Amino acid sequence: LGSLHYQDQEYAKAAKILKKATVEGAEDTRLAARYMRGISLLQIEKHAEGRPLLEAVLGNQKAKQYWPYAAQAMAQSFEKTNQPSLALPMWQQMLMLSTEPKPKQLAATRAGWLAMQQGDLENAESYFKQATGFGIDNQWHTMASSGLFRLFYEQKRHHELLALSEKEKGNFLESMKAEVLLAVPTAQYALAKFDDADKGFKAFLEAFPENPAAPLAAFQRVMARSNTQPDKLLDDTEAFLAKYPSSPYEANILYLRAQALSQADRFAEAETVWRKLSRLKDVELPRDVIQFELARSLFEQEKMMEAAEAYISFAELYPQSESALSARIR
Repeated sequence: LGSLHYQDQEYAKAAKILKKATVEGAEDTRLAARYMRGISLLQIEKHAEGRPLLEAVLGNQKAKQYWPYAAQAMAQSFEKTNQPSLALPMWQQMLMLSTEPKPKQLAATRAGWLAMQQGDLENAESYFKQATGFGIDNQWHTMASSGLFRLFYEQKRHHELLALSEKEKGNFLESMKAEVLLAVPTAQYALAKFDDADKGFKAFLEAFPENPAAPLAAFQRVMARSNTQPDKLLDDTEAFLAKYPSSPYEANILYLRAQALSQADRFAEAETVWRKLSRLKDVELPRDVIQFELARSLFEQEKMMEAAEAYISFAELYPQSESALSARIR
């Protein structure tokens, strides 16, 4: 009767009826009852009662037929109670004990994610690769490929990330869509594939304009386009500053814009931007270049008194600069 309730997923009834059978009757019957009652108790959230029964099953050589399923149930139980460090060994045990591809794939996938969360990246990668190597296209393959993608992204393994992206053709978790859409052009940019990066960042910004990473994507897109379409830099920087006026990348965009204005001999506009940059604090930009270019923009506008003061200030602040002699002469 207890077995019937178990098969019908009436776990509360099964747990109650099977209790007596766990200690009475033939050993095979007791083992089966312990297994079914342990599973039933976990299903009704009585983890403290169910786990010892399954531990007993896992420790009995005569219960081998139940081992993979008992390990899986234990792993899931530990995950439900937020005990990942205890869940991981159970997934590892299931992976070792299972003989069928799908259960092994499930165990490898879950072990990979838990290992990655616990900082064991080497084993996480091994588990993910094992899970994706079965050739079974299902949710566990998707989860494993997504974990491998994130690992490559966090480790800046750009070539491998792009190869995986090409292989999987977007077969990643829906919850990672924004992450994937940003990671691919980021890798392309790092590998100097600027045209592809430009298109990728554009796609990300169109799909997720309000994402917290949008300013970063927009900044990286400006940088990518500065390599392929330098004639568009003034338009690109103007558009960025209008869209993200207070982003962490404002100073870098202003620096690019000031350089482009100077190169275009638009020194009045360049002066305004160089002055703004000179007043910014706590930014990692070449302060000597900013000071010198400010002075040059004044000189080119024939603002001789201001230019002279700016050149003198530059020479005093940066006497070792290669431009110091030029500043003194001017």
